[in-house]
Amino acid sequence: MQEDRAIRLQQGGAQSDNAADYWRELSTSPFCLAPPGHARWSLRMSEAILAGCVPVLFEVGELALPWEAELPYANFSVRLRALTLTLTLTPRP
Repeated sequence: MQEDRAIRLQQGGAQSDNAADYWRELSTSPFCLAPPGHARWSLRMSEAILAGCVPVLFEVGELALPWEAELPYANFSVRLRALTLTLTLTPRP
């Protein structure tokens, strides 16, 4: 499989041991995945907005977002229909 430089996967999160790397990745990415969590949206959406990248949201039924009446999400996010992705991750040496 050929490596795609436009797609980067980073393990961890804002509260992990590599928080600085996580925020650096977000802030240098044009788009950031924001999959749903326990609700139809997750903290990833807020992190993407704070980092300045375009949140990529996944539509799962009726998508109700926080502050939807005040925020024009269509102006600063991308919505994709939910689908199943299969990823093969190879650990770094």
